[in-house]
Amino acid sequence: MGKVKGDTDSERYFALILSQFARDGILPDSGKDALVTSLSSAIKTMRDQIGGDGLNFLLSNGKVLFAFKNGRSLYLLKRDPEGIPEVQLRSKETGALLQWKKSAGEKAVLIASEKVTADEPWETIKENQLICVDRNLNIEKRKIPKSKSKPWTRP
Repeated sequence: MGKVKGDTDSERYFALILSQFARDGILPDSGKDALVTSLSSAIKTMRDQIGGDGLNFLLSNGKVLFAFKNGRSLYLLKRDPEGIPEVQLRSKETGALLQWKKSAGEKAVLIASEKVTADEPWETIKENQLICVDRNLNIEKRKIPKSKSKPWTRP
């Protein structure tokens, strides 16, 4: 983690994940299972050694999107072609205007820190759950159990 230049927790967590990938020999063509195993180890390290409230993140290798929920809200929506043709709303949290028009046959998986539409079946991602979404929009959910040890704290 010596190459971290900033002091944000996001940058440090990302460096820790990359370090874990290097230790585990993860390469660009590594399979999803190897990535999940290595990512799970990094998550456990973050929680156990650094502490872990508010460890939500999204990460992708271009083939699989990973989302992890710990400490803050995170929601999942699998959208099929039927449904609302156009959406326009304002984010409650940021005030940003969200707008899109659906194309015929459009499918999507959305992951967000708030439910951005009111009339769709958003699912709350469970605490300590890792979501894996592949290019075909298949969704896999894995629980990353906490270890029984207490997080490391500075003296």
